[in-house]
Amino acid sequence: MKNQHVFIKTVSSILLLTVTLNAFRATADPVATNENLPYTVRFELGSSAFAPGDSINIKEVRGTTKKIEIGGTYSIAGTYTLNSRDHASLSFYDTSIGYSGPTAVDPSQSVRIEKGTGSFYLVKTMHDDGYLHVSFYPVRSGSDFGGVYFGQADRIFLGPMNLHSHDSGSSDGGDDSKEGPLSGSGPNQTLFNYLGNPVMPPANMDQRYTAGGLTGVVLLAAHNAGITVKSVAVDDSEYPYIVGVICGGSDFSALKNELKQMPGYEYGGGVGNDSNADGSDTCNVFCIVPYHAFPPNTGDRIYHRLLLREAAFNDQISNHRQDLVPTHAQSKLSTMTIYLGDQTLDSELALTEKEQIAGMMFRTNIQETDSMLFVLTAPQRASFWMKNCPESISAAYISSYGEIEEIHHLEKNDTTPVVSSNDNIQFVLETKDGWFDRHNVGIGTSVTTAKGSLSGTFLAGQR
Repeated sequence: MKNQHVFIKTVSSILLLTVTLNAFRATADPVATNENLPYTVRFELGSSAFAPGDSINIKEVRGTTKKIEIGGTYSIAGTYTLNSRDHASLSFYDTSIGYSGPTAVDPSQSVRIEKGTGSFYLVKTMHDDGYLHVSFYPVRSGSDFGGVYFGQADRIFLGPMNLHSHDSGSSDGGDDSKEGPLSGSGPNQTLFNYLGNPVMPPANMDQRYTAGGLTGVVLLAAHNAGITVKSVAVDDSEYPYIVGVICGGSDFSALKNELKQMPGYEYGGGVGNDSNADGSDTCNVFCIVPYHAFPPNTGDRIYHRLLLREAAFNDQISNHRQDLVPTHAQSKLSTMTIYLGDQTLDSELALTEKEQIAGMMFRTNIQETDSMLFVLTAPQRASFWMKNCPESISAAYISSYGEIEEIHHLEKNDTTPVVSSNDNIQFVLETKDGWFDRHNVGIGTSVTTAKGSLSGTFLAGQR
């Protein structure tokens, strides 16, 4: 009775695509002042990562224009705390979008700092398009060991950051000649230039291409093909999200054929085998987000990165192919009273991935008052199964606005996914089999808590 989708993110050690900037000294511009940087520039913070005890706080950004743009000059003022090493360079750089050759670095973009707390003022002219950041660097050379991105609109980096740790035994962070974190300079530079930067998910991303939407359509395709997908994984580390599946025997071929028929999706191949010579389970990773859903001018970058991402994700799944399904019932979860018309239930709350995977597996002697509410990550085409569930149950599929859309009987130990008929399901309530009929709770019933709506109770912090 597990919610069958399993979300797995690639980690930074698999796709380490940090850009190391080449420093070419240039003639210093005139000292920036409030007179020649007349505008206060509004900005938002993006991704950040720091070694323990380190921090950077941006207090003000000024510029020659209110909008950050190529050709403009901008200053940042703020404070820092450096505790992870004795010395560092604090630098104002950008991670270029695409590669446009070496970029001049003005001396006013960096300042040497000592261990402790202080203030900084840095100035940079935008010579190319990129994601702005302020970061700590070793004094001699090497990749950053912490920083924060900032910017405006779609030029705010929100992806994963890699915290490059160095041996702290040295006064400035270790011997950079030793083999350590992967560098974006030297022989790797050509590859990094080809790959470009990750494409971040669009703000108005189509629900079909979210992790929930992709999982749902894979399970629907499996249902249509008459097969059972043993596990589904989604890498949502960058856009487009990619899907990994483990199928039994030669089942992937049937799944692939069904995916090709799904409206709104495009199967363009991937990494893996339709079948293995020994008949063992197959692992396949692929993209089904169509080209027309890519943000403008990102197609080349996406395709350059896609095959590498698929191969890395396939390795990750293949290296963790032990059964993800629990081997025993989970302990009773925290509860909350929920209201279904004039009926009430003190329902267990399955909020985390681990809790939702286990669900009511291995539970016996389910009582009339027992129930479990699953809070899904996003509206989606929900899919539940009954692997390792010795008792049948009932399940209400509930919309994102808190109304019961569908009620299903889930047969004990049945591993065939029960897929919702629409893609707006965000909550699922499981009860003793037949509970909804016995208590006259049907489709259209609103489900609430003492705090109000389900979305207000559980999702307010996500909006």
